[in-house]
Amino acid sequence: MSIVHPENRHLAMTTYFAYGSNLNHADWHAWCNANGYASDLLQPLGVARLLDYRLAFSRRSVRRGGGALNVLPTLGHVVEGMLFQVAGDEGWAALDKKEGAPRWYQRTPVFVQQENGEISETMTYIVHPEFCESFVIPAAGYAELVRDGLLHWGLGSEALDTAAQNLPAAGLVNRLFCYGTLMQGECRFPILKQLGFTTVSPATTRGQLFNLGPYPALVTATNDDGIVHGELFSLTDPPIVLKRLDEVEGFDHHGSPVNLYSRRLLKIESVSARLQWAWGYCSEKDLGGFPIESGCWRTEPPNPDFH
Repeated sequence: MSIVHPENRHLAMTTYFAYGSNLNHADWHAWCNANGYASDLLQPLGVARLLDYRLAFSRRSVRRGGGALNVLPTLGHVVEGMLFQVAGDEGWAALDKKEGAPRWYQRTPVFVQQENGEISETMTYIVHPEFCESFVIPAAGYAELVRDGLLHWGLGSEALDTAAQNLPAAGLVNRLFCYGTLMQGECRFPILKQLGFTTVSPATTRGQLFNLGPYPALVTATNDDGIVHGELFSLTDPPIVLKRLDEVEGFDHHGSPVNLYSRRLLKIESVSARLQWAWGYCSEKDLGGFPIESGCWRTEPPNPDFH
């Protein structure tokens, strides 16, 4: 089960999520060398995704000659980047100086989803509200620097390119994977139908289903075992849909101890595409129940013994 484990909360002060120029290995090393810092203060831990934030060029940078990147809380959007281990006080001092913190950027705790599906609390830098503008055109050199960093870590630049055009869809995930009562013909499907979707198709993800009686629970896989069958919906207005479904599924916010289900990114295979990302609601706690070996809730007979 991929949840925020208490022992991982210490990561918030020992790790850093990079989404901009610090993704670029050469830029970070050059800055450290020019400012008297060791260049090995950041050690890569792996790709991570900042949930419910979007990329935006919303800070004017004299040094960069145009707009610099920021992340803004935006429901349904995702920012791809890297999680780094920070080498103690010296590492944070270097990052603070490079980012102009706390004046220009503020060190801020956030939650990211790692490649193994685990949600971890970490730190990133967000532009101080006083210096946040609606949009500042980025210099070509800065955008290319960030793009090279993304490609170096095996990440795409679609969200970066969209943000550079000041389009609001940067990093938007408009797909939802349903495996229980939100599927077509089930008791909660009218809620989803009223909120709006454009297409729906059969789909699968890795994990295990549990029969909880009136509804199932999905536990995300940490290996290749288990296939869960469901439906993939393309949402008409993801922020509106997710806001309502968060209430329905008992999801408060990422990392919240009161979550019944956790909304996270799932890798989905469908008839139209392979391994695309979609939102899905997963079990946040041990809710009990019995494994559904087929991976399909619709084929599971009701369990009269469940309490």
